[in-house]
Amino acid sequence: MNILEATRTAMARSLNALRPKPDIALVDAVRLTGQPFPCLGVIRGDQISYAVACASILAKTHRDALMVDLDHRFPQYGFASNKGYGAAAHRQALLDYGPSEVHRLTFRSVVPRSAGGK
Repeated sequence: MNILEATRTAMARSLNALRPKPDIALVDAVRLTGQPFPCLGVIRGDQISYAVACASILAKTHRDALMVDLDHRFPQYGFASNKGYGAAAHRQALLDYGPSEVHRLTFRSVVPRSAGGK
């Protein structure tokens, strides 16, 4: 599943879990269909809606905490500092150790060990 579809799936699961159901959902830039209420995809939503901006901050904070937890399981990749982004040290770790079970193998900078690692 690509990142856009994964994002849509996560958003749909989150919206489906809401009680009570909202009258409308503001979604940051992503078109989301199939909900029993309107979902308005707002380009740069975090810049024009406090609700979207706050949700973005909460999501980033949660993701960063997950990356710190992953750093304990896979310290060689430096997830606590790079948060999974393609920093030079992270790319080098991919070459040295190959991808872990949590790396997205379809992501361009993730190189399988046999293709470039030691």
